[in-house]
Amino acid sequence: MKKTILLFTILLASLTVLIRPVYAVGDINGPDVIYKDSNEIVNANDITSLYTSSSAGILIHEDNFTGNGHIPGNHKIILKATDGLTEKFKEITITVTQNKIPDVTIDNQTYNLFSLVGVASNNYTFVTTADKLITVESIRDTLVSLNLLTIYGASSKNIILDTYTENSEVPGNYILNFKIIDTTGAIRTFNTNIIVKTSTEDWEQLDPGTGTINLDFSFIGTAFSIIVSIAIVIGIVIVFRFMYKNFIKNSRK
Repeated sequence: MKKTILLFTILLASLTVLIRPVYAVGDINGPDVIYKDSNEIVNANDITSLYTSSSAGILIHEDNFTGNGHIPGNHKIILKATDGLTEKFKEITITVTQNKIPDVTIDNQTYNLFSLVGVASNNYTFVTTADKLITVESIRDTLVSLNLLTIYGASSKNIILDTYTENSEVPGNYILNFKIIDTTGAIRTFNTNIIVKTSTEDWEQLDPGTGTINLDFSFIGTAFSIIVSIAIVIGIVIVFRFMYKNFIKNSRK
């Protein structure tokens, strides 16, 4: 009987070690719509970098944007958050515009002020580079140009929180929250995240190749969990069978 109790204790200890805690994959957080001009070079990693999900990585599950980034209009993308076992999805829209995002001139060359503009309710994400300076006025003008904001007459601003201005030349994620009031008296609050990237990273757009193979290794985690589960079930069966035999043997004495 002591052997039975010892085996059962060992089994419980093994279960504690082998069974990994299951964390729920969180919702995918980020813009619902992303704007870019047709001449701006943007790849899939630039898009997925704007999204987060607790306990999971972000992948592109369905891509109707790549190869169409130069064509004005709306292009759908379905994002997937997965930890190898659980999956969550989010459909977003990439809106390709024509000369809607303001330009800036640096060293006699013209660039878009923002490579991407993300919108989710009253939360905005602006992706720029360290050699450009963003102001409330430039954000306002961009939103007006994208038909996301209407200003009547004169307007005034009120800065709520600004971690960007002093760090404009340092790559990172910053906040520039502010209020705008115009002659109508309406006050609008803007929660803004500014992502600053290094200005030396240049990308050359490549046409998507044909016959490429997309490998998904998420099955490895699933297979491992199945094997562990089967091993645990077999262990439980063996222990209870042993306990049952001991019980029958002891009851006959």
